[in-house]
Amino acid sequence: MRKMVGIDSVGVHYLYLPLLLIVPLVVVAHVIGRYANTGVEASVGQRRMYAPLWAERLYSGTSRFAIRPHRQAGTYALLPTNGFLLGFILTTWILVFYLFTALGSNPFIYFQF
Repeated sequence: MRKMVGIDSVGVHYLYLPLLLIVPLVVVAHVIGRYANTGVEASVGQRRMYAPLWAERLYSGTSRFAIRPHRQAGTYALLPTNGFLLGFILTTWILVFYLFTALGSNPFIYFQF
């Protein structure tokens, strides 16, 4: 229990590098989602939010930044349809999944007999 709450620091100190790489992406995604949610909530009765000024170039084709398909579903921030940027985002997403994938397999102990 002492190690779990940080009182006892004896043992191996291990810092998981992929976690440190993903934290800024998660923070940015939360900020964008929060901004999209407040923008759609501010426009009462509307189900879509147009791109803000800082993101107009990214959303030049459709200009839809966020949608709320249903009142109970929440708000969805949409990816831009720009080909290069969308490819970059999807490639980054695939690399993140690869970083967090277990490469070794430890089967359940009952299957080893």
